[in-house]
Amino acid sequence: MTSEVSSDQLPPGWTTATLDECAEIIRGVSFPKTVKKTEPLDGHIACLRTSNVQRHVDWRDLWYVPRSYVKRDGQLVQQSDILISTANSYELVGKVAFVSELPEESTLGAFISIIRASAEILPKFLYYQLDSRSRQSALRELASTTTNISNVSTKKLKTLRICVAPKDEQRAIIAKIEELFSDLDAGVAALERVQANLDRYRASVLKAAVEGRLTAQWRAEHPDVEPADQLLDRILRERREKWEQEQLAKYEAKGKKPPKNWQSKYKEPASPDSTKLPAMPDGWRWVTIGQLLRIRNGYAFKSSDYTSDGVPLVRQADLLGGSVAVESAKRLPAKYLTDHAEYRVEYGDLLIGMSGSIGEVSEYQHAEPGLQNQRTGLVKPSSYLPTRFLTMLMQYVEPQMVSTGRGMTIQNVSATEIEKCVAPLPPETELGA
Repeated sequence: MTSEVSSDQLPPGWTTATLDECAEIIRGVSFPKTVKKTEPLDGHIACLRTSNVQRHVDWRDLWYVPRSYVKRDGQLVQQSDILISTANSYELVGKVAFVSELPEESTLGAFISIIRASAEILPKFLYYQLDSRSRQSALRELASTTTNISNVSTKKLKTLRICVAPKDEQRAIIAKIEELFSDLDAGVAALERVQANLDRYRASVLKAAVEGRLTAQWRAEHPDVEPADQLLDRILRERREKWEQEQLAKYEAKGKKPPKNWQSKYKEPASPDSTKLPAMPDGWRWVTIGQLLRIRNGYAFKSSDYTSDGVPLVRQADLLGGSVAVESAKRLPAKYLTDHAEYRVEYGDLLIGMSGSIGEVSEYQHAEPGLQNQRTGLVKPSSYLPTRFLTMLMQYVEPQMVSTGRGMTIQNVSATEIEKCVAPLPPETELGA
């Protein structure tokens, strides 16, 4: 499906043009990391970067670089400029921000560019168009994607086609958009207040459930249940057996026999240091996530391999509200299920966001198998732990995941760090209480 603009579909008096024909595109400045500062200094200038490119420019958390790196006045940000993220994750490349205020003299880093509208087009008319779903999709189509980042070159950016309306219509469209956005903002603010209260209540209930307070009465009525230690022993045995099965399958696929003492390569997951942790209910115990399950990293499939059909590729952006949205997922050739079988996603698997929205947990509920992108972690179902309980545990440790996230622009967390997170484990009988 193309996201190109067709002149035949436009109202009378409208036309299309390339971005190069109606705007100037100015790349940001390059500088060594060693010169950036986080506080303003004499001879330095504020430098915007991709994290500052929000709906409007976010003027918090600025960098400052020597002004000498600004080679021409055009690289200074002006009021009504449009900033575009030209190097970012695939989901965020092409994101735009409108400069509605200019609190201090500023330039921009090499991963963003200025789009400065010409006299023929009003800056906000251009901004709203670039921020639309169709133009954002078209911008991503222009991107070249490597393992960790997508880039849109100035040369390709110039070819992006946009619509140009008569000036009076541009003004009318801007006024209508902003009227509707004002109404939406008021509605969103009201919803956010309600959502904040719901989130606090949900977090409170989740914490109470996972820490055993919701089943206190049940425990009083069932004092002789098997302790969680015995459940953990079974989980650890299953964990090792699954690892051994995977290793044997790998040797068989290569036509090799397992070497002597191959089982000794298995690493037992570490137990948590519980000396500073709160007391658990009787029969419960603290565990690390790594003791309960193994988190599998995904693979950096190339965007150039995407197809119009084939099997779904589960990315961070497809983890929505507890389920995986395969309808909007990118697709890869079906043969990749065989060529990259170790990244296969199947019904009942849990996927965890590991980049950007760290900790988002969704269950894959589709009969059609898929493949796993590198920005997600995958958890296979357990014989002893219900999927719903595993989901609750991952939600419980989400703050721990976020606190270990790393990255200047986009926060990332590794499978190793997630497996170090600490959570309570109840007796198996109490799981179904």
